[in-house]
Amino acid sequence: MNKTLKSALLSASVLLVGSTAFASNMGFKLVKPLFAPAGNLGVNWTSIPYFNSFATQDAAGMWADLPAQRVRISRYNRATDTFSNYSGGLGNFALAEGEAYIVAVSADTNWTIVGSHDNAFAKPLFAPAGNLGVNWTSIPYHTNKTDAAGIWSELPASKVRFSRYNRATDTFSNYSGGLGNFTLVIGEAYIVSVSADTSWTPAHY
Repeated sequence: MNKTLKSALLSASVLLVGSTAFASNMGFKLVKPLFAPAGNLGVNWTSIPYFNSFATQDAAGMWADLPAQRVRISRYNRATDTFSNYSGGLGNFALAEGEAYIVAVSADTNWTIVGSHDNAFAKPLFAPAGNLGVNWTSIPYHTNKTDAAGIWSELPASKVRFSRYNRATDTFSNYSGGLGNFTLVIGEAYIVSVSADTSWTPAHY
């Protein structure tokens, strides 16, 4: 565990269970539900802290931290519009700060995620370049926004769409500043689509 993370966790702890935050400091401990498929794709798109407690900053480090029901960790490759998958063997990949990941499990379980936030980090957001080109994004656990409209209000001017994955229906909910607002869930990941390359520093408490 790096010194920055250790210091943050010792000095300011926030416990989040499900989607309820009981405090709003720099260190986090989220008990995140992970759901197995139930008649649909059923994957769990997951936001992880920008600083995390994984032993190594790669899929193998996340894999070691996951509960026994783990099946697969995946990341979206925007350059090729495909997914990289890791299941404890070949195919390890580096984690990127501010990026979100799929966690697939064989049975419903909980994953305790420990970490802290990097106030100085600006999340790169890229426009499509011959591919889908969306940006799967980890939202800070202590975001001061409660819904898609709140995030929309602070995104850069080149924003196009803010989306969430609905595992129950294997579809996406999309918000572009009008109808279709939805509530944020702590630990859930979101898509940010933009029309031009930019960056975003998420606001938080």
